[in-house]
Amino acid sequence: MTKDLTNADLENFQSAYEKTPCADVIARAVQENGVTAASKNFAAKANHDHVFSVEVETGKITNQKKSGRCWLFSTLNTLRQQVAKDLKVKDFKFSQNYDSFYDRLEKANMFYEKMIRLAERDDDDREYLFELDWGDEDGGQFANAATLINKYGLVPK
Repeated sequence: MTKDLTNADLENFQSAYEKTPCADVIARAVQENGVTAASKNFAAKANHDHVFSVEVETGKITNQKKSGRCWLFSTLNTLRQQVAKDLKVKDFKFSQNYDSFYDRLEKANMFYEKMIRLAERDDDDREYLFELDWGDEDGGQFANAATLINKYGLVPK
């Protein structure tokens, strides 16, 4: 459950900001360069160890071909090695298209449910216009894939 921001919260944020050493320098760095660039830790990057101690067996590479489904491909790739081993199959692959279909179906259903909920809103309502701007993106993450797999299962490619 979310907590609404209060004036006291805003005053506490301002007070904490004013007590932060070099806050003005940090603020200018973020304003000029953006949060991501101002937050880079070059020392950590220089000290990063690129040697891995665990070698993982892999099958042939699966290619998402710029489909925007890397989240689904990577999740299925983490599962397929054990399945191939259990089934004694040399190069097993799961169907990305199967779960991708259900991902799009779930996203479309969510959109339509929101449109039903917002049907009585004015044409210039901000929430309504925001939802109409939905672009049917392919993107997702591991949690999306896990939810799809739990609900619809997996099939071989």
